[in-house]
Amino acid sequence: MKRKTLIFMSPLFIGALAILLINDFFLKFHFHNFITGKLSDVTGLFIFPLFWIAFFPKFRKLICYLTALLFVFWKSEFSQVFIDGWNAFSMFNISRVVDYTDLFALPVLFFSYQHSLKEIQFYLPRIIVAPVAVLAFFAFCATSYNNNFTYNRTYQLHLSKQEVVSRLNSLRKDTMQLPISLDVQRADTSVVSDSDTLYFSIASYEHHTDTLFKYDYKAQKTTDEIDTVMHLKNPKYDTTFISNSGFFTMKFDVTNEDDAKLYPGMKTFAEGKFRLNGDNAKCELKLISVYIGGSAKYQREKDGQDILLKRFEKEIIDKLK
Repeated sequence: MKRKTLIFMSPLFIGALAILLINDFFLKFHFHNFITGKLSDVTGLFIFPLFWIAFFPKFRKLICYLTALLFVFWKSEFSQVFIDGWNAFSMFNISRVVDYTDLFALPVLFFSYQHSLKEIQFYLPRIIVAPVAVLAFFAFCATSYNNNFTYNRTYQLHLSKQEVVSRLNSLRKDTMQLPISLDVQRADTSVVSDSDTLYFSIASYEHHTDTLFKYDYKAQKTTDEIDTVMHLKNPKYDTTFISNSGFFTMKFDVTNEDDAKLYPGMKTFAEGKFRLNGDNAKCELKLISVYIGGSAKYQREKDGQDILLKRFEKEIIDKLK
């Protein structure tokens, strides 16, 4: 087998690819924070040049330089013209968030280049070369799928701010989300998210203890105790607060008929980012953006953004009025 194909058999390449896919299709949807955002940049920048170096090993330096330039262009506002053109004529939409802090991942290209020079001593079976190459190409495309829709749409509500919060909490209870509160002074901790801050209240801490036993396979039962593992205490959040700027997030059900048939009993949720402003007489709720992870149907449809908006209005706005 030619040496260039060994890249696809490298445990380091496969490990980074696995992290990229898990992050894009699971972690981002469930956590959607600073770490999940940057993890895709780091792992993507590591495997992207290696993918092309496998096919064009003589141009490894050029590939790394071009990858750096492409990444800078992609993360800048100058790439919007290309994105708009692609979305107007392609079968699926792509998007990205203009965030120059993502450029901190560029030094990863140095390690990618160095890895391409190494003689790989340990690699996985040859049969995985083609599947890994195809999966890597899919990961590059899937990473750019439009999974964060921007709206900046404002809804006027003839309700007090406290009444809106009360009704939102009723909806949040149905989807097992933490209740929200306007009394941000009671917050115990905070997390920075997209240049804003999320505030939480911690009711208590939980300890988890696991006991390890020997297992008798013939008798089909546990026998002697081996060890006891005490996990670190985990905070038990009881409230999330609307920040002073009115910022908060909330998930809502976007399960469509196809998903319901394919996965009976399972639901798909999108996470909206909102700002709530007003007084005791009326207020306005602004939908800033909606994030939906993985290969959701809304990402593949040309009118997916409008469908998602209508779903939000049905699940949130109509029930608030």
